[in-house]
Amino acid sequence: MDPVGFIVVFIISWWLSFFCVLPIGVQGQFEDNGDVVEGSEAGAPKRPMLKKKVIWASLGGLGRAVMRDAEDVVMAGLATGQLARWSHVDKLAHHERPRMATTWRV
Repeated sequence: MDPVGFIVVFIISWWLSFFCVLPIGVQGQFEDNGDVVEGSEAGAPKRPMLKKKVIWASLGGLGRAVMRDAEDVVMAGLATGQLARWSHVDKLAHHERPRMATTWRV
């Protein structure tokens, strides 16, 4: 995969991972003892733990981008036949189909 594609996959995967981990472990201000900071919403998180969630989202985005890159490498090898010795693809590629008769018998 080219670098631009890698960056695009990373950014999309990062945002998807970030929105998946965002609600994990969040407690509202009203949940514990009801102490709400003046001027804030009662449902606002007490400790959002954003640094931890950014790290997890970065690991998730990087992991997905690397897996996509590895998938491209494997598929390119299968398409060119370089990985055929490890699979049955080589046998399928050289298998001859039965020939049909060219003349009809009545």
